[in-house]
Amino acid sequence: MASPLTISGGTAEQQLLEVLAGVNALEKSANANPDNANRVNLSFNDDTSTITFSGTLPFSLSVDSTGKPVISAESYLGDV
Repeated sequence: MASPLTISGGTAEQQLLEVLAGVNALEKSANANPDNANRVNLSFNDDTSTITFSGTLPFSLSVDSTGKPVISAESYLGDV
């Protein structure tokens, strides 16, 4: 399981970018990602000053004691 990222962005948009960039960087690490999974992708467009991103994350679905569904992200990145 990857260690939590420390983010400091002052807006939700900046925080999202920091999380995406952090996960993307972990995916490039052979230690953190021995299976070479490429689930988060970022594309920077200098002409329009925009970033496009996509992601596919594994999850598990369970039901708590009240019958409420619980969706949990499954870890695929290890510690560095």
